[in-house]
Amino acid sequence: YGLRCWDLPGGGSKRGEDPLITARREMEEELGLGDANWHPYGELRGTIYRRRDEIHVVRADLSSPALRIDPIELEAAAWFPLDRLPLWVSPFVGPVLAGAFGDGGSGG
Repeated sequence: YGLRCWDLPGGGSKRGEDPLITARREMEEELGLGDANWHPYGELRGTIYRRRDEIHVVRADLSSPALRIDPIELEAAAWFPLDRLPLWVSPFVGPVLAGAFGDGGSGG
């Protein structure tokens, strides 16, 4: 739903839900990665499309890069090297990756 571009996986938290629980639930639903080892990685806050947003960035240690996508949630999923991202990415991808990988933001 929304823009037809590559985006980072994610989803909304239920009221009062811990961001790591949200990540585990959403990644299991969308990518079959619920058994990964999840770690908090930072937060980003900002306004986009006239909407204030808070993004909790998490990192996962995976035992395998295999994905099992939910075709209702996603059209496609793929891994990309940071230096070769697709041209059409959502507006959130740059700030999240910059914050998570030390180029700014509050990740760390």
